[in-house]
Amino acid sequence: TRLAVRTGARSAIDAYDNFEAYMPWARPVHQLWRRALGKADLVTAAGPTLAARLIETGASGCEVLPMTADPAFHPRDRGDARRSLGLPVDRQLIGHLGAFNRSRGHAVLLRAVQQLQARNPQVSLVLSGRDSPAFHAPPAIYGLGYLRDEHMPLLVNALDVACISLADTAFGRYSYPAKL
Repeated sequence: TRLAVRTGARSAIDAYDNFEAYMPWARPVHQLWRRALGKADLVTAAGPTLAARLIETGASGCEVLPMTADPAFHPRDRGDARRSLGLPVDRQLIGHLGAFNRSRGHAVLLRAVQQLQARNPQVSLVLSGRDSPAFHAPPAIYGLGYLRDEHMPLLVNALDVACISLADTAFGRYSYPAKL
């Protein structure tokens, strides 16, 4: 925004996360962020909750510009996707995408999967992301660990159900809708 003011150009800020949540102790950086929001000609946010937050913290207005599908994503054969990731072809797979830790409510997901497995032993949980167990405990849990971006479309295609959970934090509250 400083460069835009100096050169007579227009500026836009595209906010897809609540950046203040990354370093809550960095108050001087937050003030610079808020000042930039107030001076920008256009501010966009990934969802309505974040848009309201940006207006609350300095933006004169904010347009919601929802996240869209990755252009690399396209439907693939489920069996091929599973084989590529070393997952079983013959089970019903529920996958959790993203970091899997206490703050994100992992206990709720584990209990739900256990209840499903009691009714249907063909159900398995697939975990991917940071903090996800990088171990294999088939047939109950398949831990893939962190997957590179180019493998995410394979994972989504391999699953019967995909889950993303966000913690009830300053980051999580403004990350709706989560991208899948």
